[in-house]
Amino acid sequence: MNKNGFTLVELLAVVVILGILSVYAIPHLVGMLSTSRNKMYISDAGKFVSEIELALRAKSSEIEKPDDGEAVVFGLGFIDSTEFESTPNGGEYDINRSYVIVKNNASQLQYSVCLVEHTKNGDYIGLDLTLDEALEQKNSYSRVTTLKTADLIDVSSITADKVNNKLGAGYLQNDTKILQVYLTSLD
Repeated sequence: MNKNGFTLVELLAVVVILGILSVYAIPHLVGMLSTSRNKMYISDAGKFVSEIELALRAKSSEIEKPDDGEAVVFGLGFIDSTEFESTPNGGEYDINRSYVIVKNNASQLQYSVCLVEHTKNGDYIGLDLTLDEALEQKNSYSRVTTLKTADLIDVSSITADKVNNKLGAGYLQNDTKILQVYLTSLD
């Protein structure tokens, strides 16, 4: 290096090194951001299920609980959704296509959740109908995906067949009665 600054060779070496670093660093950074957004969906889905569990306890006299072999559906509009106003991709959660299904299986309540964001560019991204226990798995964030409109179930048109298509044949028996679909809060 001379006393007046860097030589052209030194500057060129720095540019080449920065270029090589950016080739490896940028995709890694983009992947980390995507994983972070996907983890937010999982976290929000878990909060949604927790809100429904709390509502079942707090409003036990107002909510018809499912008997063995029955199910109840709660839309996102049922809870105070102010916690869900900030979405991972800057859109808003689809209140008509985000829901929790509560199934009574031998006196044990089982929960499954679907949480869908309608993004600003018109895509649907989120967590397709998933058992709540799957939210606790190590790579649960990998369940987050872009969803096709044709694959989404409107909360008001849920049937046992549609649920079984998502969760596997036999999750809800064909004679399973969906007692009630709660779309808005009881308050």
